[in-house]
Amino acid sequence: MRAIKDIHKISAIYETISTNYSDEDSANMRKVLSLIVDNLDNASGKDIINFICNEIQEEVTEKLVWEQIYRSIAKRKYTMNMIEEAKRAEYKANTMAIEKPLLRIDTFAGSKNQYIKIDKNRFTPIKDKWVQKGFEFVKSNYSCIGNESSKNLFHLHIPKCGGTSIRNPITHLLMYMHRMTRINSSNENIKYILHPDMPRNNYELKGLERYIDTLEHNIDGTFITAHGNPWSDIKNLLEKKYNLQQVVVTTIRDPKERLYSAIKHISHNAMNTEEIYNKIKEYQSTYDNAIDKYLHDYDLITDDYKSKEKGNQRVDIDNIIILDIDDREHVNMLKEDFLSSNMLPNILQIQRFKDSRDRERMEDRNICDEDINAVYNSCIKEGFLSKDSLINYNHMVRNGANKAESITRDKSNEYRIHPLTFIIDQENKYKLVNTNDLIASYENN
Repeated sequence: MRAIKDIHKISAIYETISTNYSDEDSANMRKVLSLIVDNLDNASGKDIINFICNEIQEEVTEKLVWEQIYRSIAKRKYTMNMIEEAKRAEYKANTMAIEKPLLRIDTFAGSKNQYIKIDKNRFTPIKDKWVQKGFEFVKSNYSCIGNESSKNLFHLHIPKCGGTSIRNPITHLLMYMHRMTRINSSNENIKYILHPDMPRNNYELKGLERYIDTLEHNIDGTFITAHGNPWSDIKNLLEKKYNLQQVVVTTIRDPKERLYSAIKHISHNAMNTEEIYNKIKEYQSTYDNAIDKYLHDYDLITDDYKSKEKGNQRVDIDNIIILDIDDREHVNMLKEDFLSSNMLPNILQIQRFKDSRDRERMEDRNICDEDINAVYNSCIKEGFLSKDSLINYNHMVRNGANKAESITRDKSNEYRIHPLTFIIDQENKYKLVNTNDLIASYENN
């Protein structure tokens, strides 16, 4: 029991240090903590823990502590190539991350809400430097504050269609800002953002409904991402019962490329083609006409729930903004609208999080390209593209771009952007910085 308590303290301290102290202080302290972890039975190590706890005096919830423990386990399992165990630990960490789905966020992290004026012509060369480094800047603009039509973003994450670049930055930003919000933060800057896990069955959907019914605060905005879960029921609940109208966005790619990428993805953890076929059978909605199924919300499978086969009751997609996987401009427009309307910080993010190309460089595969092609051709013969191939791809993405353009936003030559910027890299490492300092550091280079 004492060891467990020590781990709790170490995890809590680690989180506090990594988010509240300078990079140099954090690095040095983490080294000390790593030594303590390796010597939990050492009395002097425990004394150091107690000393640090007394110095920091930081209160951390038990769920946050266990979240950090599970993330550490996941990281170690990945390095040991124990992929399934790593994913289970990662899932547990994500479960712990949100104690309650309504996040209380001080959108200025205790600082003054003074937006920064910057001329577009001055800012463009700075953005170009970030692009050259593989990053993109998603601004939170003063002119769009309170835009009711953009406060609620609903993201359909179709597998192997670049959805991580939408989900990860916003989710990490919301969770980080929620953790940093202090009880005594100014009410003027407090926003209540609903960010629930997707309900996997009717019981969880009813549970979310009961939770919302008992809230003491109004919901200022929502961010929901559906990745394999039946999604239309929660959208209808939020819109019809609570009048939280959703902007639904997704990205797609050529169906043949998507299917091949999905098969290649699971080949990295397979020893032979039989394992690949078993995975495809287990998670068939990820492979079999996935674009059609995700868009129209049918035959989607999660851990313990399969949506009903809807046949002719397929969800209408006229109101979904469907964009090409490489249409970064319009994807970022929608993210900017969400950040701006909720007064959230800017985001400076890597353009693409780890994808199959990164995995190719880092991992050895047991399956050769010839075997992957054989599985791919077998899936085509079984009809895995029979519906996806009927999609009018060019019309869909062109129409989606027009919808994104139609949303009102500032088109002036002078920006007024948020004073804080959330930076997140390819490894999901992140930090919150002063926007003026960030701009100056690149402007002077």
